[in-house]
This record gives sequence, C-alpha cells and structure tokens, in this order.
Amino acid sequence: MNFPKIERIPKLPTEELLRRAGLIKPVILRDQTYFEWKSKSDPINHSFTWEYECGKQVNVGRPIFTTITFHSWGHPSLFKPSIAEVVAQIPDQILDQVKAFHLEEDDMDVYHCLPDGYHFTKTKFFGEYEVVNFGPRLSREEKQRQWDAAGGTSLYPHQSE
Repeated sequence: MNFPKIERIPKLPTEELLRRAGLIKPVILRDQTYFEWKSKSDPINHSFTWEYECGKQVNVGRPIFTTITFHSWGHPSLFKPSIAEVVAQIPDQILDQVKAFHLEEDDMDVYHCLPDGYHFTKTKFFGEYEVVNFGPRLSREEKQRQWDAAGGTSLYPHQSE
C-alpha cells in the first residue's frame, strides 16, 4: 500500500535554516548533566547524531517547550535527524527565546516510524545556553604555587622538595 507523503517539516530558505542552526545548539544529556553536542556534519543535509563529540558542560535551565519533532528517513531503520529539521519546527511564538534543544535519547527509536517517510521523537527546547566555565587548566606546578601562596600545605605531600 502506498501512503501519501505528508510534509511534516516546514520548508524554510537555506539562509534561515543556517541562521537558526548557528544560534540554536543541540545538547546531549549524560548522567543528568547537559553537554555541548559538537558535530561537524552539514546542519541541513546530514544527521548530527551520527558523528559527534561530547563537549563542555552547559547550563540550559528548564525546558521552555517540549514537542514531537519529525525527521525524514531514507529507510525506516535509519534515524537521521538533522539540526535543520529540528530548528525548522520551532514555533514562531518561542523562536526568539530558544537557545538549545535536546532529542530524548530514550525516545530516538527506529520503531517511531511513520509509513509516509518520517521518524518522530520527543524534543525539548531550552531558553538558556551557557558553557560552564571551570576556569583555565593549570599545570601541577601552578596549582601548587597558588596553594602555597594562599598558605596551604603541599597538594602533593608524597613528593620531596
């Protein structure tokens, strides 16, 4: 049986998709903490979930909106969401507030598949995106110097001076 293809993802100009993709960042959840989702893939034509690195910790606050997003598939067994597909589905009413989004990993299932060529998943949108700064990385010697200057004892007592 052939199912008619329903356009579930709004069609936006490439320039607008790239603008949104530059402003609205995907985040990844690990052990109840959000991190940058660093992907070098094309934000329009490739899945950002296939090749990525987990970056620095980020503060995204509480979700301001949660919805179901749709993602086209070439085959039902390949879930391949692009950043453009996500940012195209943000309602105009909250677009200026959204800084980050997160696809629910537990909900990224190839069984969430529609016969008209789409997968779907739950997506959270956040109004904050701030990289958590733990300060500069200091050498062992610099850490010891700062500790000593503050009147502390050796951080590395097993070392002889």
